[in-house]
Amino acid sequence: MLSDDIDCARRMTAKTMHVGRVVFELWEHLFPSTVANFVAIVKGSARGSSGKLLSYRGTRIHKVIPNFAIQGGDAVNNDGTGSDSIFGRFFPNEGPWIPHDEPGLLGMASNGPNTNGCQFYITTVPGCEHLNGQHTVFGKVIMGMGVIREVEVVSTHSDVPDEDIVIENCGIFQVGMLLGPEDPTGEDRYPPFPEDCPTSLLNQRSLQDVTAAATLIRNVGNNYYKKKQYVNAHSRYKKAQRYLNKYQELAGELTAYEDAEFTKAILPNVLNSAACKIKLKEYDQALEACNEVLDLAPSNAKGLYRRGQAYHGKGDYDRAIRDLTHANKLVPTDASILAELKACRGEKATYCAKEIQVYKKYFAGLNDTQKAQAENVQPQQDPQQQHQVEAQTQMQPQRQDVAHSNLPAQPFPSPPSANNTLQCQQQEPIDHHAGPSGYAPPVQRVAAMQVQANSDDSDDTMS
Repeated sequence: MLSDDIDCARRMTAKTMHVGRVVFELWEHLFPSTVANFVAIVKGSARGSSGKLLSYRGTRIHKVIPNFAIQGGDAVNNDGTGSDSIFGRFFPNEGPWIPHDEPGLLGMASNGPNTNGCQFYITTVPGCEHLNGQHTVFGKVIMGMGVIREVEVVSTHSDVPDEDIVIENCGIFQVGMLLGPEDPTGEDRYPPFPEDCPTSLLNQRSLQDVTAAATLIRNVGNNYYKKKQYVNAHSRYKKAQRYLNKYQELAGELTAYEDAEFTKAILPNVLNSAACKIKLKEYDQALEACNEVLDLAPSNAKGLYRRGQAYHGKGDYDRAIRDLTHANKLVPTDASILAELKACRGEKATYCAKEIQVYKKYFAGLNDTQKAQAENVQPQQDPQQQHQVEAQTQMQPQRQDVAHSNLPAQPFPSPPSANNTLQCQQQEPIDHHAGPSGYAPPVQRVAAMQVQANSDDSDDTMS
């Protein structure tokens, strides 16, 4: 059993989030050479054709195609262009051919027949039959598929993730090892994803048990929030939501009582997620969370307050004031709402005053330009008519007409505006030597990966 701790690290900063561990079952009896190569690189004990030690530790998932597969394992160049193995730069395919008929299959990326190296891929959907007979499938995910799902939905550009998704650690998985980042307090014993949680640990069909677990997980998140570890806090709130949503999925249609209890349990987690996103200045995601709350409870004062904060952060003062005013009517004595409303109105007044000065300056300059042109531009007249015109001018009362010349259009300065879609691409044969469109291997018998992801930072009461 192999354990790769894939930390989807968005560049190992304060925003780095440890997503979880992926465990693979490897079919050594069918693919001895492929598994031996994968395991050696997982352990970091493999030497490639150059004599350099090969390891998946610290390598990136360099290609992500939603509704198809993710790819990584370039232990040479770490960008999808490298290949090496314990048998040389390439080694041949092994049979039998395993059909690509389920998500979570682990296969070797290659650039054609018998060009296996170190890169691997993991399917995320069934129905990848166009890969059949071309790539050696030598294992599958048995725990941590939720981690793969998290990786699958990151934003990408030309299939390359916009943030670094890194295999932080890898090795042989031992029975009893945790599937997610350890809780320093020891309170959160649950795997990151409910699909991996054994029934001996939690009865996921019991509303009482699931809400108790979700409350415990949320409290761990609150401790992180108090320490200003907003990424870790957010990950716990999302985890609690996953367990509650899994209960709803298993339970089917809820009774009125169950629905009320479910809503009561999930709202604090969504609200706290929004608070984290506001601290991290990820205002659009905060708005999504707030809208989710207000869909469930339209008069939720904290939901309106958080949404007002998010609009405030985006510079959308009118929407912010609208939500904060509504929240203030619901809870007139809440000091946080009053302070946010006062700050928002003050910033709007300052912005409007600056805008007025900009327009004044613009129009003053425009009038000066028109006046100067009117004084300097003289009409061309026939010399023979000049005396007659002068005589007429002397006989009539003097009158000034400012002729408007054809000034070039000058745009008015506009106030700042506040504002992603994953597009499924045509599935293509996996090819890692050709650059960012290839695949290769990671570990043996059962492998595991621990994933981490990144995120940034005022202070609120947590629910």
